[in-house]
Amino acid sequence: MRSRLFTLLGWLILSPTSDLVAQEKNPQPLVILGTPDQRWKAEMYSVAISRDGAMLLFANSQEELTLVNPKTNEVIRKIAIEKASPIYRPRFTPDGSGIYLIQDNKYTLYDVKTGKKMAQLALPVPSRAAGGGLGPRLRYFPSHDGQKVAVSVEGVLHAPIRIWDVIADKSLGEIKPKQNQDNHICCWSADGSILTVSGYRHDKKDPKEEDLNEYVDFYDGKSFAHTGRIHAGERAWVIQHELSPDGKFLALYCEGLVTYQLYDVTNKKRLIEIKPEK
Repeated sequence: MRSRLFTLLGWLILSPTSDLVAQEKNPQPLVILGTPDQRWKAEMYSVAISRDGAMLLFANSQEELTLVNPKTNEVIRKIAIEKASPIYRPRFTPDGSGIYLIQDNKYTLYDVKTGKKMAQLALPVPSRAAGGGLGPRLRYFPSHDGQKVAVSVEGVLHAPIRIWDVIADKSLGEIKPKQNQDNHICCWSADGSILTVSGYRHDKKDPKEEDLNEYVDFYDGKSFAHTGRIHAGERAWVIQHELSPDGKFLALYCEGLVTYQLYDVTNKKRLIEIKPEK
């Protein structure tokens, strides 16, 4: 329920159309894939749709990605990938120019038009001894063209968030989070001028007050200097947030308050607060 409501709120904020609201009442399939003469022969792990709805992306167990035209059910392109762990969450970059996937702590970027690998980023994972309740793993948050990524470390307290230029394979800087968390979430504006960060703790069933994240912090997308923050409320525990592509609005979910909130980024004022029905 929480995920569905947040997704709906996000679409209302981020999408240029509100057709989703009408479809919620009487949802109808737009396309059915897998005709008798075109059966998929491999186990399907994941599916994604481009922002303009012109392409579907499938990942299967045969070390390949498949792009499909949802109107004609025709295969546009198949992209061979490195043999590794199963591919669970390949995604289109927000601007639709690329496809990125994460396997074994590697971030790989492919060009949608050619299917060629543009870049790959593989970073060492810090030791679990550094702290935190879960085994460390890297989390990648790409910019809208996928060519820059913010990399956080899940399961390690006080770990900095590193910013990388994937194409040039170089570090652009790092952010030292202002909160004592072991799982940070980052979002970019479409032009890359804004980077937002929130975080929460995995390792405590009954967190102390200082561990309940109440803020979303804003950083300059080039200098990575801290430029401001939004306070969601006392003991809010912000565990999910989304920045609109134009950088004007911020949607977030507060598990501590059990509310969804929408903010005007310019003046940091709250515009909407929704408390879902149980």
